[in-house]
Parts: sequence; C-alpha cells; structure tokens
Amino acid sequence: MITLGFQILNIIKESFASDELEGIPYDFEEGYDFIIKKTESGGYPSYAVGTKFSNKQRALTGAELETAEVGMIDLTTLLPKNPGVEKVQAQLDAEMNGEEYDDGAFKPGSKPASKSTKDEDEIPFVPSAKPSVTEAATESEEGVDDMLAQIRSRRKNRIAETSESE
Repeated sequence: MITLGFQILNIIKESFASDELEGIPYDFEEGYDFIIKKTESGGYPSYAVGTKFSNKQRALTGAELETAEVGMIDLTTLLPKNPGVEKVQAQLDAEMNGEEYDDGAFKPGSKPASKSTKDEDEIPFVPSAKPSVTEAATESEEGVDDMLAQIRSRRKNRIAETSESE
C-alpha cells in the first residue's frame, strides 16, 4: 500500500487541473507513469523537484496489468456501513436534546427513550416530503432559523437549570 503525502497529493491534483496531460493518467492503455523523486530539504524529505507524470503515454505491460488486477479492491468496501435514516435521526435528536446516544438501546423502527422532558413551546423537527425548488429555499432558510432558535433555547434552559442547581 502506498501512502501519499501532502506534497505528492498536491502535485497530482495540480496535474489533473492543468492542461499538461492529454489523456487520463490512470488509463491502462494510454496512461502516464508517475515519477516520484525524493530529495532532502533541510533534513526533511521533499518531493517538489522532479515528482511528476511522465511526458509520454504508454500502455501497461502484461505483468503490470496482472499486478493491477490482483491489487484492485472495490472502494465501496472501505466505506462505513450506512447507519440508516432512523439511526442518524435518533443520534441528531439525542445531540439536540443534550442526551447521550445509546447505540445498544436503538432498534431500527423505534426511537430511543428520551431522558429529558421537552418544553411545551418547543416544536420537534420532523422531516417532510420534498417541497418544490422555490419552497425548498424558503423552507430551508426558515428550518435553519427554527433549528438555531431551538438550540439557543435549549442552551439557555440548560444554563438556567445549572445555575439554579448550584
């Protein structure tokens, strides 16, 4: 496995963004070799001078293709498992209510038991069907304002409760 440092990653990104490459650098038939040159700068490794894609395109050899096929992995296997909308909603609810989220108490299709009582004037956030584009812009701005107001209200209540208990 190769770990790309910040310098090398930036060189690759700059090459992709520029017009210096005519084709796709990672193409098996008409790709480019990537040359890494390591030098010392102030006692630290530097890759700034000489690290680049080669100027000529070339096809991979049979041995290189075989190595690539053996070493290829499905990148989706590296993604974390999708927790699902219900679990994420339960985690957000717990966070907004200042509660601890108990993963063991969560069961799909159910909500975790609430540890605190909600104020009567608070309105819980409930996702709804997708509105039209113009409605979405207006509602999202209002929704953000409502959520911020709820968070501020909860924070004030917690501060007031803490100061009363002291």
